[in-house]
Amino acid sequence: MSKINVKGLIATTPRFVRGLSGEYASFRLAEAIQIKGKHAINWFTIVGEKEMATQIETSFAKGDRVSIKGELQIIDWDNGDQTGTTAQIIATQIKMTKAVRRVAA
Repeated sequence: MSKINVKGLIATTPRFVRGLSGEYASFRLAEAIQIKGKHAINWFTIVGEKEMATQIETSFAKGDRVSIKGELQIIDWDNGDQTGTTAQIIATQIKMTKAVRRVAA
């Protein structure tokens, strides 16, 4: 695995799971980039385990801008109908990068 730092927008509601193998949380992150003057988006699946899962569950929401440090995993998948590749980051640190004003519903 390679170390990676990314900044982006939490694009999905974080999902928290308690299972037999422990706790984890995950969400999709959109990172805006420019390549040769053109705008593009890198998509990552962010996974937090143990204490990081609890931090994600209690501190972050869809729409938050965050900075993430972690370990990059490239996962090839095949579901029978389609094949693809997912860039997944096992987060070791997550921080807010911009204050987000939340309004209670």
